[in-house]
Amino acid sequence: MKKIIQLFILFSFLFSFSQSSAEKELLKIDTEFAEMAKEKGAKIAFEKFLAEKAEFITDNKLPITDRKKIIDFFSFSKYSYWLPQKAVVSKSKDLGYTYGISKTIYNDGSKDITEYYQYVSIWQKNKKGQWKMILDSGHIHPTEIAEKLFENK
Repeated sequence: MKKIIQLFILFSFLFSFSQSSAEKELLKIDTEFAEMAKEKGAKIAFEKFLAEKAEFITDNKLPITDRKKIIDFFSFSKYSYWLPQKAVVSKSKDLGYTYGISKTIYNDGSKDITEYYQYVSIWQKNKKGQWKMILDSGHIHPTEIAEKLFENK
């Protein structure tokens, strides 16, 4: 039993250092992005975090390759929030991606609709050294699984 506890402590210690500081920074940026969307709306959050040249890809729609149109697309949501799960950053520390689960509520003209997505966002540092999203992609996620993640959000 003592060896199992020692192994658990060792793996916990190693796991805590497995993510680089750049990955922790990018995960924090995606979390700040999510919090801003939740508090101020997706439109304002995308205006801040989206790169000048960006693209958006989702189910049953053509890719959106214009920054303003991407921001407009997200301005229709009544509620948008996501739970970043992981970040990975290149060795050069200027390109990375995040992924997680998102929840969006919008009105289709007659009723509110809630949808959950598995998302992947690709980020790049701009000339000022700020992480900006260059590609966002979201695909429908099963409601039964995702609802549990958002119970208290």
